[in-house]
Amino acid sequence: MFFLKITIEMKTIKCWAVGTISFCIISLLTLTVSTQYSDYSYRASTLNSLELLQPLKTEVELTLSRQRSIAELRAISSIFKKLQTDPEYLYLTILDDAKIVAKIAKSDELIILMPRLIGHSSYEWACMGGSNKNNNLPTACRVILPVEK
Repeated sequence: MFFLKITIEMKTIKCWAVGTISFCIISLLTLTVSTQYSDYSYRASTLNSLELLQPLKTEVELTLSRQRSIAELRAISSIFKKLQTDPEYLYLTILDDAKIVAKIAKSDELIILMPRLIGHSSYEWACMGGSNKNNNLPTACRVILPVEK
C-alpha cells in the first residue's frame, strides 16, 4: 500500500513537471512569434507610409526644378494638406530646404527624406530616421549620410 501511494505521487509529480515545462516552452514560443509579428507589422506600416509620400516627393521635385519656394508649395499643395490630416502621420512638414519630415503614427518612426539634385533636373531621395522604440525602418533609411561640408 505504501509503495502504491509513492508511485501515484511520483506519477502526479512527473505529470505536473511535464505540464509546467510544456507550458513554459509554449509561452516562450508564443512570445517570440508575437514580437516578430509586431516588428513585421511596424515595418510594413512604415513602408506603406513612405509609399504614401511619393506624390508629395514628386511635387517637391517639380517645385525645386521650377525654382519656386517651398513655402509656396506648403501653402497651395492639396496633396500636402491631405497628407497632413491623414491619421497615418502624427506629424508631417516640408522644411524650407525641401526635406520632408514625417512622424509615422503606428510605428512611431521619425523619417526625414532629403532630395539631392542629380544631373540637370532629376532628383534622388535619401532617407534617414529612427525612434526610441523600434528599429523598423527600411534598410535605406537606417544609413546615416555623411555631413556635407
